[in-house]
Amino acid sequence: MKFSILKIPIYLFSFVEAISMILIWLSSMPVFLFLWLFGLVFGRYAKDYLLRIYVKYASKFMIFATCSSVKIYGKENIPRDRSNILYIANHLSYFDIIITYGFIDRHARFIAREDLFHVPILGLWMNALDAISISRSISRGEIKKFSYIAEELKNGAVMVMFPEGTRSVNGSLGQFYTSSFRSGRKACSKMIPMRIWNSDRILPRGSRLIRPAKVKIVIGEVIDPKDYEKAKPSEFAEMIRDIMLKLKADE
Repeated sequence: MKFSILKIPIYLFSFVEAISMILIWLSSMPVFLFLWLFGLVFGRYAKDYLLRIYVKYASKFMIFATCSSVKIYGKENIPRDRSNILYIANHLSYFDIIITYGFIDRHARFIAREDLFHVPILGLWMNALDAISISRSISRGEIKKFSYIAEELKNGAVMVMFPEGTRSVNGSLGQFYTSSFRSGRKACSKMIPMRIWNSDRILPRGSRLIRPAKVKIVIGEVIDPKDYEKAKPSEFAEMIRDIMLKLKADE
């Protein structure tokens, strides 16, 4: 009889994932303590390097614990010079962040809604990895964050943003916030469109049951903002969205 992981009871995946999450949670405090001591001895750069190595493999472990697979197309489009890069990704699931760290770029810093920082375990690690929280409210502090993000990008940061602003309800690509691209355009960042499929099937909205899924990611060619200097914010956002709509994963 041909074996299929899809025939294994769904609750078993939830049990395995729950055990995995507990192990990662229990290991977090000792890991943070070790990294703090490591940083005191060898410096912040060495500590951050070790932290991101750990996060990469911990993220892979979490995905594999769900018996899911990740297939990537177009990874050759990522510049070898990982400096001043802004990944532009659609948003389907909390697992998008874990998948990015594990399979795309461990150097990434996320620009994400502030409520994601309140998700257990995920928020803890996002803070440790220097993610930047943004709010939908308009305030002087929030506006200053765009300038801060632009400066960080100019200084060589690698960042990921979700221009839809929230998770997709039905898997389709929503409208983009025009302000999402302000910092990247100001910093003349290398913008990389990234389309994700099926990550929402691992943990569907409204469900607490983990399921296996075949996640696919297509990474598009680098977009240079200098080529679109005259485009209005709304035009630029729509152009990026059109590019992402055309990204397709081979069957």
